[in-house]
Amino acid sequence: MGHALWGYDGECFQLHGHNYTCLITVSALDGLTDTGFVMDFGDIKERVAKIVDDQWDHKTLLNQDDPRFDTLTSEHGVLRVPWNPTAENLAASIFVLAQKAVEEDFGVLVEKIILWETDTAYAEISRR
Repeated sequence: MGHALWGYDGECFQLHGHNYTCLITVSALDGLTDTGFVMDFGDIKERVAKIVDDQWDHKTLLNQDDPRFDTLTSEHGVLRVPWNPTAENLAASIFVLAQKAVEEDFGVLVEKIILWETDTAYAEISRR
């Protein structure tokens, strides 16, 4: 996914991209399933990764105030978002998407999202 940080005085102001890695932590509301799972990893991947991939894979996210959007439009795979597309804001957005995708249907709570932007830089959002 590509992005640029509007109003930021640093290298991340420029259009660039990352191969993000996401860790989702869930907890069981009523104990483990009969097979000993909190939740099947395949269900998490099917529900959450599909939503994230459908929305953001091979896309570039720009803040809605970024004038570069006027040149690079949605037909070029550019999406306008109401926040700067930082790892922190992306993780917070994934947290909400994950809650909607799995909590009610699977009887779990999304506890934490860790989103690695690089091997050494990540953002963590947790329920508190």
